[in-house]
Amino acid sequence: MFFLFIMLWSAEEIFTAFYTGYVMWKKIFEEEKDISLEKGYKWLIMGVSMAMGAWAGSVALADIQDNILNFFN
Repeated sequence: MFFLFIMLWSAEEIFTAFYTGYVMWKKIFEEEKDISLEKGYKWLIMGVSMAMGAWAGSVALADIQDNILNFFN
């Protein structure tokens, strides 16, 4: 049960990171003419934090899959 919860958490983390990245990309294109240096750094830091979230979720999911697949073997 514990592995299932971690697997669901990591899948949710990956989905959230990619979806918020998509929404952020749409906002950047909407405000394309009004991008200042400050806004650029804000978008960069937000993008890096979302990428780290997707990476952490992917690593957790890959680690858990080994344990789940070994259980069924």
